[in-house]
Amino acid sequence: MAFASSVAAIAAVGSLSEAFLSGLAQQGRVLLGGDVSVALVHRTATPAERQFLSRFGRVSETASLRAMAYALKAGHEAERQLVELKAVDGTYPLYGAVALSPARDLTSALACAPEDGTMICGAVAEQSLFDRLHIKPGAWAHKPFAFMRF
Repeated sequence: MAFASSVAAIAAVGSLSEAFLSGLAQQGRVLLGGDVSVALVHRTATPAERQFLSRFGRVSETASLRAMAYALKAGHEAERQLVELKAVDGTYPLYGAVALSPARDLTSALACAPEDGTMICGAVAEQSLFDRLHIKPGAWAHKPFAFMRF
């Protein structure tokens, strides 16, 4: 019995591994947002590095950082959550598409505009962040250096 269970477990792991690798091969571009991902720490690509990368195809740049987001309620900081912010350029994503609910294009969702003398930038997030901050789309969030409207 133990031998049969072990064989079944090994077969299941092999099957899961095969399914994962097959999915990665078929959807790798969409998951990565491109064919290749190049990461630099604490700096942007130099013009020479960007030119080198551009010789092989279209290039999109993103920047990520971890930060604390605070929901604003009645003008005061309320729930807070450690988040990972990701800034994207106009060519993001190179493959696939960003689907937002309600449906709108990413550029207008992220646009910045003055509101009551303060520059407010748009932000998009997964539903789980709204749930953890107890906010709804259209709510304000505050970072120490910026205000965002989701």
